[in-house]
Amino acid sequence: MATIIARGGVRLLTGITVVALSACHHAAPPPSAVSPDAQRLGGIVGQPLLVAPVQSVKIAPELAWTGLPRSVDILAALDQSLTDTLRTRLADPQWVYAAALIESAKNNPTYATDPRALSIQALKSTKLEIAQRLPEPLASQLRLMLALHDGRLILIPVELRFERSVSGAAHPVLHLVLVDPRLSDVRWLGDVTGAESRAFSKSFTAEMAARVADLFVAK
Repeated sequence: MATIIARGGVRLLTGITVVALSACHHAAPPPSAVSPDAQRLGGIVGQPLLVAPVQSVKIAPELAWTGLPRSVDILAALDQSLTDTLRTRLADPQWVYAAALIESAKNNPTYATDPRALSIQALKSTKLEIAQRLPEPLASQLRLMLALHDGRLILIPVELRFERSVSGAAHPVLHLVLVDPRLSDVRWLGDVTGAESRAFSKSFTAEMAARVADLFVAK
């Protein structure tokens, strides 16, 4: 059993083209997360997007890592790398990132949920499918988040996992889900995988952020 460390705990937009969602409305949605290489998100470049904070981190106990940073620090470092890299690579002033989402929630504590602690358990399910409806209270949390910003879609980094490979080394995997809060459904899901390493290094954040940016624009 893996050790879980958590924080707190085609029907895309018109004009969005994502290969695996297919223009054919008769095609059945894929049953589980797919490789980002097969489903690039270039179609939403230029659309208002909110990039939520990374929600949780899970480290395989067989890695036997010690002396790790606090989970909140690991997640905050990845949030910052995602913000810096996407701002540099995409340069889209319409996009809103983790720090701004956290700040707006702090300014509206009576009804806004901390964006670092969304009710994302359903988004971790291996049975999650594209076009699946978002459950409550997540659907309401995301609608409120969207209401505080001029956005259209929300990209949620649901879980950062450090898994043990066959070689015995570890590799990071970031599970991402793109949602449409207005229609309360899933638009895309996929995993971004980083390079193997024998020990934990803070440098993983830059590589993972670059691979997320690759979903939207070419290197």
